[in-house]
Amino acid sequence: MEESVRRNLAATRSSRARFAQAACQAQANLESSVLQTMQPFVDQARPRGVLLSGGAFLNTFLNTAIYLHFGLPTHVAPSPSDLGLSIGAVWLHRPPVRRQTGVFWQGEEPRNLAMFRANMSSNAEARNTSSQTLANLLSKGKIVGIMMG
Repeated sequence: MEESVRRNLAATRSSRARFAQAACQAQANLESSVLQTMQPFVDQARPRGVLLSGGAFLNTFLNTAIYLHFGLPTHVAPSPSDLGLSIGAVWLHRPPVRRQTGVFWQGEEPRNLAMFRANMSSNAEARNTSSQTLANLLSKGKIVGIMMG
């Protein structure tokens, strides 16, 4: 093998090692930051489990670190997105105070509505409604979940 080829090969290996080291450090920083951010909330709320949603939680190493650190059942939605951030922000400042007595949706009827109806109390209602009605229910602390599909 020519000397120039050997040097190029060695340089490539060195670059890959530096990139791998940077990726490992970035992962460690992400895990540390998320765990430090979650810790006070877990300490205060003492949840029975953790539900993770958002693009960052497609990172299975991060999810495993959360599970191992807190020792709680950890669930990641099969298609996590940032769509629930606004609801989470509202709940942070004003969590629901009582059990939901109905299911309301806007647009097309949810595919799994029959399952929800089967699990609701007998006096609960389920109906299609407007964005304004949903906003009013949310402002009164009555929305406990948002579903799509």
